[in-house]
Amino acid sequence: MKKFTLRPPVTIATILSLLVLAAALAVLAQGIRNQSASFQSVVHTREVLENVQSTIAHTSEAEAAQRGFLLTGSTPFLASYRQARDAVLPQVAELRLLTQDNPRQQASLREFEGALRTRFDLLERVLQEQQAGHPPTLATLESGLRLKERILALSVAIRAEEQRLLGERQARVEAGRRELIAAFATTGATAIALVVLLWVLSSRDAGRLLARAQALSESEANYRYTIELNPQIPWRASPAGAIETFSDRWLSLTGQAREAVPGAGWSSAVLDEDRPAMLQAWAQAVANGEPLDVEFRIRATAGEARWMRSRAAPRRDETGAIVAWYGLTEDIHTRKESELALSRRLAQIETIYRAVPVGLGLLDADLRLAELNDALADAAGRSKRDMIGVAPMLVLPPPLGERVGAVLEQVVRDCRQVSGVEFSSSVDGDPEAGVPARQRDWLASFYPVLDGARLEGVVVALLEVTQIKAAQRKLIEANQLLEQRVEERTEQIAEANAELRAFAHTVAHDLRAPLRNVEGFATALLEDEAERMSEDGRMFAGRIVAAVVRMDRLITDLLAYSRLSRSELRLERVELGAVVKTVLRDLEAQVAESGARFELAWPLPVVRGNATILVQVIANLVSNAIKFVDKGVTPRIAIAGMRDGAVVRLLIGDNGIGIAPEHREHVFGVFERLHGHERYPGTGIGLAIVKKGLERMEGTVRILDREGGGTTFELAMQAAD
Repeated sequence: MKKFTLRPPVTIATILSLLVLAAALAVLAQGIRNQSASFQSVVHTREVLENVQSTIAHTSEAEAAQRGFLLTGSTPFLASYRQARDAVLPQVAELRLLTQDNPRQQASLREFEGALRTRFDLLERVLQEQQAGHPPTLATLESGLRLKERILALSVAIRAEEQRLLGERQARVEAGRRELIAAFATTGATAIALVVLLWVLSSRDAGRLLARAQALSESEANYRYTIELNPQIPWRASPAGAIETFSDRWLSLTGQAREAVPGAGWSSAVLDEDRPAMLQAWAQAVANGEPLDVEFRIRATAGEARWMRSRAAPRRDETGAIVAWYGLTEDIHTRKESELALSRRLAQIETIYRAVPVGLGLLDADLRLAELNDALADAAGRSKRDMIGVAPMLVLPPPLGERVGAVLEQVVRDCRQVSGVEFSSSVDGDPEAGVPARQRDWLASFYPVLDGARLEGVVVALLEVTQIKAAQRKLIEANQLLEQRVEERTEQIAEANAELRAFAHTVAHDLRAPLRNVEGFATALLEDEAERMSEDGRMFAGRIVAAVVRMDRLITDLLAYSRLSRSELRLERVELGAVVKTVLRDLEAQVAESGARFELAWPLPVVRGNATILVQVIANLVSNAIKFVDKGVTPRIAIAGMRDGAVVRLLIGDNGIGIAPEHREHVFGVFERLHGHERYPGTGIGLAIVKKGLERMEGTVRILDREGGGTTFELAMQAAD
């Protein structure tokens, strides 16, 4: 058996080569692992920053939409506010999950989330109060401002902490990259040196050199894999700008085939509307040798458009010639969408700000106009350009400017808002052109902008109310004229009432006296001369007596109706039961003569009315119920009462001849009769007295249908407490 021997130089060189190569590979592998971990930390930190930015953007969007709704009352603003509000707290929860390895950030996020919840509760309360017609108070606005400042401070602190972590982690990535490149270069140089050494020592060791070359290739593959873990998309282009190498993440993002990307094939993934500008920017950078930084949109694999940002810089040789372009492309869709949404909201607010008829201006800490809308410029009669940087008291027409200056001094001194201040200014007319001078009226409010206790500026809101004030003045003049006319009419009515009372006195005494004489003489003629009178004479004398009685009754009823129309009434607590008993006692003779039967539902309610008028009203209805029945029919009258909330309803029903539905509205008029005097005597004023009496007591009367015939009167009156 042949003895195995080693050549000492080859053995030593081999052992040394393996040890050096193993150490270099170990360092390289550790560097790759460290670099991979560093890249993951950077990716994690960027994700936290994007979530913080998105949270702030949604918060600002919710506040902007809430203010838009308060200004305009438009429901799309309310929908935008609720959509933004519902998106904020889930993002904060995701932030807490992402930063669960950082106790400091966890504490800040708990405080941040509490402030956000309080802020949104306050915004929701302001919305509810605005919709209920109650404007927000100063305390509410100041509380909201403090919450907003606290939220901004917390977000700045959280973002600053993540920026610090990002800086540290990027520094570690950069250091790791340099170390990895150095390790790779060292490993490669060592491997080459060892290969040369071993080749010199022994050509029989070529297999070992090949193994080391394979290890070197594996190390390079590991390095490339580490680069692929980067969330950005690295790529390289030729000096002429043709893409040569790129990350596989571009393929997974765009869905392009690998062979379609090199050269300018990558541009087919860019949206058609963005492609010309993108290609022009890249061509200009290549032509000028200047760095590239451009944003554009691509069509992603799922079909949606996504915002990307590409940055590139050239690498030059010692002569300054470009040898290659190196670039990174990153997905900025979330951040870009947030920026665009915020920009749209700001544009909407700007449109509202410029379109409202209220003059709005923002004064800086020196009380000079920093911004204003067209309405405020119109109030001053100047262009906005001439007013920027000028104190409002210097550009507003006198004495409006002086008054505004005085109120601004008060706002600065007290650091409190001043609302509802009225101003007036005069506009000179042109007598030659027939244009008279006129007065312009204004309503102004001033709101301080505070940073803690420090005044940052003042918001001025100026609304012209000239037409409203003119209408108010006209209304006052019209009211004064109306009051004067009412006084004149009142005096005329008083005189007419005095004349009417005198006329009623004349009717009651002077007119009835001759009637009583006629009745007396006719009655005496019938009693004393009846035997000597013919049958026709006795009939004529009887008709004279009946006519005089009807005339006297008519005068009595007219006087009663007249007194109801003009007498002063005192409404008090009245028991309907006592009123009905009084009526039955007064009509005792008529009831006995007719044999009328009554159905009384005791007890009857208590009402607020006048006892005397109620006796007159119910007596008229009961008397009619007894009178208006068919011949040979015994009158039956039912009286019942009930309370319906604040109203008492008294029902008086009978079995009489009834009232047809088409006549029920007319029978309450004066002198309205449905039957002749011969069959049913009367004056035709009784139901008119019923209606007038109830109206004077703030009540009503109506006729209801009654089963089996007859009539039911429903009297509605106020219930007594």
